[in-house]
Amino acid sequence: MCARVAMRTLLRGRSTSPLDGIMIRLIVLLALLFPISIASGSEAPSKKILRDLQDSFAGARSLPPGSRPEIPMYLNIYALTGVKPTDVREVLGAPNFEGTDLDCGAPTCWAFTFGPRAAPIPPERDLGNGSVEVTVVTGGPWYLLLGIEHDLIKTVAWRGQR
Repeated sequence: MCARVAMRTLLRGRSTSPLDGIMIRLIVLLALLFPISIASGSEAPSKKILRDLQDSFAGARSLPPGSRPEIPMYLNIYALTGVKPTDVREVLGAPNFEGTDLDCGAPTCWAFTFGPRAAPIPPERDLGNGSVEVTVVTGGPWYLLLGIEHDLIKTVAWRGQR
């Protein structure tokens, strides 16, 4: 309402009220600043999630061998749907596994290991009675599994091993 009155006054000619001049300057200033705030105000959700995943992966990979960190469930990994795989590779690096046999629901699958390398498996131990003791390691790391189709991320999921 005030903007309309100030613009009408501007179009009619000079005003004797000092408030009209202030109002016009304020409108011009806001009109100039509005596009700047839109351009710099927020980044794409996919860029933010990639940056957050990069930080989470770095922390998980720095843990001692054999650790199995909790996956960052608070991150909306589904924001990666529709992102170019080259953008993901640029931030997270090369996938640990790449192929068609990972059952990701797309023609090409990428898997990124979330966590440190596996703990070394101790050698088998001879018990001296004809038996050998073998250590079996169950479970494994979490994977961020991406399905790629038509040069876009189609599916995104965490996959764990038990």
